[in-house]
Amino acid sequence: MRRFYVTNLLLFLFFLQTFAQLGRVVFLQSGRHNTVTPTKT
Repeated sequence: MRRFYVTNLLLFLFFLQTFAQLGRVVFLQSGRHNTVTPTKT
């Protein structure tokens, strides 16, 4: 049971990081329409 819990926790953290990156990309894409920034991260 403990191993199953740890695996779920790792998967949750992985998905959380992935969604955070996706959200950042979408935010940058939407923000680019308002103000054009030549510098990329």
